Amino acid sequence: MKKYIAIIMLFVIFVSVVGCSNSNKVADPSSNNSESIDENQPYNAQEELYSVTIDQAPEKAFIDGNTKLPSTYPIYINKYAYGQEGPLFEINDEVIAIMTNNLSQFLVLLYGESVAKDCDIVKHPSITHKVLYDNGKSEMWSSTNGISILTSEYEIAQAVTKESLNENTLLKAAVEYLDIENPQIISTIE
Repeated sequence: MKKYIAIIMLFVIFVSVVGCSNSNKVADPSSNNSESIDENQPYNAQEELYSVTIDQAPEKAFIDGNTKLPSTYPIYINKYAYGQEGPLFEINDEVIAIMTNNLSQFLVLLYGESVAKDCDIVKHPSITHKVLYDNGKSEMWSSTNGISILTSEYEIAQAVTKESLNENTLLKAAVEYLDIENPQIISTIE
């Protein structure tokens, strides 16, 4: 019995080694000669073994030995970063003023300046890093990097097109607030 198990184990190891012996060649973009990439796929019981060859000339490489890279790279610091735990910055009067200003600008675009000046924007009662405007029909929350809207006041029609975008007050205000000059509308039906 032990002989049979040993023979079966050797057979499995042999088959595994033979099955993994397919080679992959990759072109070296820094070399001067044109090589090709050969990709061999392992044998599948339902498909036959096949090979794909792609010609790749070194001059098509994005970076090669002659590429001059910059000596310094820009570093962008997000002062108002968020993680899973919420904001990674201190919520102070300056941050609250930024959020309030963002929402005020959007309300001016949506309702007009005369109506927006009477809109009462308050700190969100349960989310410390947002301010809130609620008129009973629309709730709008502002953070440092965006505005969220829950509304029954405005209808967002599924059939909005680029031509009919200006007829929808909420979408028109959102496009103007975001400084989108050439809006693209894509409709996905699920």
